[in-house]
Amino acid sequence: MRKFLLFLRRECESVINCCENLSRYLCVIVKKFAWPCEVKILRPVIDCCVSLCVRVNNIMENFPCCMNAHIKYMTLALILLINISSSNAANFIELRVPCEIDSEVIAIMPAGEKISLGKVIMTPVKSNWPAYTASKWCEPSTVCASAVNAIHMLINIENERGRIISLIPKVTLAPAAREGAFFALDMPAGTGIFGGFAPFVGSRVYIEHDGVESPLNRVPENGDILIIRTDLPENQKIFMVEIENRQGGRVTAWSKKGCELIARVIHPVKGVGRFGGTQFQNIGRIRASHAGVIDIATTK
Repeated sequence: MRKFLLFLRRECESVINCCENLSRYLCVIVKKFAWPCEVKILRPVIDCCVSLCVRVNNIMENFPCCMNAHIKYMTLALILLINISSSNAANFIELRVPCEIDSEVIAIMPAGEKISLGKVIMTPVKSNWPAYTASKWCEPSTVCASAVNAIHMLINIENERGRIISLIPKVTLAPAAREGAFFALDMPAGTGIFGGFAPFVGSRVYIEHDGVESPLNRVPENGDILIIRTDLPENQKIFMVEIENRQGGRVTAWSKKGCELIARVIHPVKGVGRFGGTQFQNIGRIRASHAGVIDIATTK
């Protein structure tokens, strides 16, 4: 029986992987390709479907013969449910910012631990449009800029310009955050949600209203909760990027699978500049990033 259970677990994990791959391929097709698609584009989907059918059939055939069909299907469904539940365990940090003055800002860790990050001292009454140019290159309802002195979130894109709201610390220099279009938080720049808990660009943003979540598509109202979910660093596919500082230099991304050439340098760095907010970051660390820039602090 032990040998059979080990076999069953291995096969069920394979079924889960097939389902996850199938979902990912379908999302890519829907987002990037017109319908109907060419056969070669559908090939991964077809392969996943075939593999899925083979795996399920293999599991059913190897159940002990004493089980009738109903018990087999019920047992398989239960095992798959357990595996799906474990595979969908939280692998992100959830940042919760209540739209209410003096309310606590918290970070919820994957294991459920809650960490206080300060309090809300000001809430937005409007959105910021037109926002900075690069905001239009991000996806609505996501973090479009993450910095030690401000976090910007994209509501939508109108007339080729982004509409955003922001989070800023109590003391900052954030010209992209307009008056009335931001949450002000009682925490220093470069710390908490603007430091180690800062969300990655592209992190999903939601509004919780009366216990119901929906993608960020408006300015939060009193009583709402702004929610940002950002992957943990170890869940990121790319862990390092190398840039050769010369014209035509290689930009190489490193992941668990190895390295990949992702771009070429057009204009190498020949000097340094000065940007407001750099004083809130340590030398040699990223001060800000968004769809149009990665800003590195070189001095205090």
